Amino acid sequence: MKKIGLLWALSLMATMAMAQKMSIVGVVTDEAGKPLETAAVVLLNVSDSSLVTFGRTNDLGVFLLKNVATNAPYLLRVTYVGFDNFTQNIAPNFKDEKMDLGVLSMHPLSKMLDEAVISAERDPVKIKGDTLEFNASSFKTQPNATAEELLKKLPGVEVEKDGSIKAQGEQVQQIYVNGKKFFGKDPKLATQNLPAGAIEKVQVFDKKSDQSEFSGIDDGQKEKSINFQLKESFSKGTFGNITGGLGQDLNDFGHDNRFILKGGLNRFDKKQQFSVVGLSNNINTTGFTTEDYLSYTGAAQRMASGGGGRVEINGNNSEIPLDFGRNSGFTTTYAGGANYNNQMTPKTELNGSYFYNKSDKILNKDVVRQNFLADRNFKTLQNSQQNTINDNHRMNLSVDQKIDSFNSLKLTSSLSLTKNSNRTNSQTQTLGNLDSLQNTSSRLNNTEGSGVNVQNSLLLRHRFPKKGRTISTTLNFNYSNTRRDGFLDAENQFFSPKNRKDTTRQEDDRINDRNNYGAALSYTEPLGNRTFLELNYSYQKTDNFANRMVNKMRNGEPVFDSLLSNIFDNSFTYHRSGLTYRINRKEWNLAVGGQFQTSILRGLLVSKNTEISRDFFYFLPNMRLKYDFSTGGSLNFDYDASVNEPSIEQLQPVRDNSDPLNITLGNPDLKPEYGHRLRLRFNRFDQATFRSFFSSLNVRFTENKITTAQTIDSNFIRKTQPINVRNDYSVTGFAGIGLPLNGQKLRLNFNANLSYNRGIGVINTVENTTNRTNVAGTLRLDWRLRDTFELNFSGKLGYNRTDYSLQNALNQVYYSHEYELGFSWILPFEMRLASDFNYLFYVGQSFGNNQAIPIWNAQFSKYVMKNKRGELKLSVFDILNRNLGFTRSADVNYIQDERVTSLARYFTLSFTYAINPMLGKGGGRRQGGMRMQFRE
Repeated sequence: MKKIGLLWALSLMATMAMAQKMSIVGVVTDEAGKPLETAAVVLLNVSDSSLVTFGRTNDLGVFLLKNVATNAPYLLRVTYVGFDNFTQNIAPNFKDEKMDLGVLSMHPLSKMLDEAVISAERDPVKIKGDTLEFNASSFKTQPNATAEELLKKLPGVEVEKDGSIKAQGEQVQQIYVNGKKFFGKDPKLATQNLPAGAIEKVQVFDKKSDQSEFSGIDDGQKEKSINFQLKESFSKGTFGNITGGLGQDLNDFGHDNRFILKGGLNRFDKKQQFSVVGLSNNINTTGFTTEDYLSYTGAAQRMASGGGGRVEINGNNSEIPLDFGRNSGFTTTYAGGANYNNQMTPKTELNGSYFYNKSDKILNKDVVRQNFLADRNFKTLQNSQQNTINDNHRMNLSVDQKIDSFNSLKLTSSLSLTKNSNRTNSQTQTLGNLDSLQNTSSRLNNTEGSGVNVQNSLLLRHRFPKKGRTISTTLNFNYSNTRRDGFLDAENQFFSPKNRKDTTRQEDDRINDRNNYGAALSYTEPLGNRTFLELNYSYQKTDNFANRMVNKMRNGEPVFDSLLSNIFDNSFTYHRSGLTYRINRKEWNLAVGGQFQTSILRGLLVSKNTEISRDFFYFLPNMRLKYDFSTGGSLNFDYDASVNEPSIEQLQPVRDNSDPLNITLGNPDLKPEYGHRLRLRFNRFDQATFRSFFSSLNVRFTENKITTAQTIDSNFIRKTQPINVRNDYSVTGFAGIGLPLNGQKLRLNFNANLSYNRGIGVINTVENTTNRTNVAGTLRLDWRLRDTFELNFSGKLGYNRTDYSLQNALNQVYYSHEYELGFSWILPFEMRLASDFNYLFYVGQSFGNNQAIPIWNAQFSKYVMKNKRGELKLSVFDILNRNLGFTRSADVNYIQDERVTSLARYFTLSFTYAINPMLGKGGGRRQGGMRMQFRE
């Protein structure tokens, strides 16, 4: 029945797409018969004035509108600056394949003694330099919809299930509202709280660095950003919404209750913006971001201190998430924050934000891991129950001060405070050949931790009278301190080669302090003919102090363990200097340069009275080329080299036995990674036809890659230590095509992704080369029938392959299939029905039985109150009761399946109230003057 339903939906959409179509042609001229170039030609539905399609005239005044359905009357409107609008009703004949309107003559605007009214249709899409601008009113959303729902309708923009955003194939890093930052670097806080009805324009652009904006010289440092330009009434008023709801688990009716409370309130005027948001629920909707993760782990300091180093949160695992973007387990979240922008004076701008979130997560999971060595294989089974509580406060402040026309400064500061606790109870079994029991482990880990992270930077800029000559310097100081108090109670039983038992009860207290400070200097000199030379120098020093104290419990008393305890004091310093030659042209920019970096690593293992002294020298070339070959097309090529130094945890040669069956050990002989990155992007967008093509190719090659060496003994105890291997490389590619069909009512998008990685690991002193290949293609169809019905379908096919040099027999190949079907239907009496069905399954010999999970959700809404400000909604989630967190991952010597008990079938009844800005009280029309009127 499911397959029949999917086939029916596809057949319906195919039938709609193949309905009788025609083309409309004509020539636009002035009264003298002179062709009018770039006149806007818009075709509207007579019934509701909604946009059907649009185009522009060429240099001969000719326009062509394709794929127009012949089953409805239309209104043709032509606009041109300085001329009266031309309108004409069109009644197509379903037998016509082409309608020639002939010459359409436009008349100059007449002089009016009373009031001149100029009406014009706003283009759905405009391209202004590097900015792609969408007119929000051309993309219909439901009442009380969020900005996220609007973004889903824009060509070239993708919104993932976790709320992250991609534009033109790149991750969106920053959201602006009326050109001002909104809640630091958390795009979801804007897209999930701002109402779509408040937005007039959506602008997608590459945000240049502060230095580039100041000097006017493109340095290639950009981040994909989106700016929401609000309607005038919302830019000078109060608006927002609030939602509250209660629910019930249908699997345990009467016991487990669900609740949700969220809202946002905004007060904007010409100079100030103030926003507050809040969230509280127990339906696994969290407020966490990547920035929070980095602050918890201290990785943000690594990124800031290592000469352009990077942090990979997911490591090299190739994972298959089956929980559809929801957090696995059961999570209760409380979050809230405020954002404030103030243009205090024409020269002073202040931006600040505060955000707090707390999560309480319960996780029960079962893990099955197939391990392999050069001479044998074994299996690990684990069941664990985990409760994690995280508290996080995050504050951001920036002040941009223009001292005069030649000098300015910008101060940026952030502070995060974290507190967390974790309690994990796990049971593990290791099985050898023929599933013979080799060992068992039962352990209880309790940890309590806290941290503080401060980051400060001051940018000083000076512009000389000679255009293009600038000097700027950046001073930075960062500090972090983390503390963790832990307790381990473990009992291990070994059955082979002989029967024995050991017990570990210990206290494990750790303190880490990190100071990072430095300065960067940049000077640009114009050489003439729009060429520039940039000289730069930077200095950074990071001081680390780590103190780990372990006490074993004997007869209830703590006894200091000198083997596991350690004090480590180290510093990492680098000097980097270089120059870059830049050429700026109207259609292309080129930058070629290089830097020399000297890295100095000094360390002292206090407990062992051992010193570490290492020096490294690197040449870091870079090249950037951008070519705009047409109004909507561009080609970008980037190459650079970077250095990523090892962390303090990786350098300490001290055992960590938090899991007695999996012991880790640092390596003081590690070298920094030396990486090369190449990126090629080709984008093409036709604003007249809405057709888009976005593509990218990324290549990474890393020398002295830091990976792991594993040693597994006869008791199946695994010891892991970081080491350097020769190299590691990866290739990723993306291509996306967007095509409008049937005017703008039906849109087809196709995306293709390719990734390949070759990594090296060491197992029992034997090298193992792992090759991972992932290929995926996604087809999506979006169909809109006027403003009452929307249908969405997508299908994704994926091919995944992992090959191991150590054991070819364990190579794995599997195929992934994911199908989504959803609709939204506006019913009579202000009601709305919506549903979505997601069917995901994997096929492959390595899976044994194919894994399949269907998820079906449905919603029924009733709009109430004036202007549909209120919405009463009944939502049912996971109707089939099949939600399961399942992940398969592949690493250097294992394949692992993980199943997590997750929130399943439940319903909520909620009410949403939209707060709209108060409209000014109307006075009559004034006599005289001129009024600009745009039709939405």
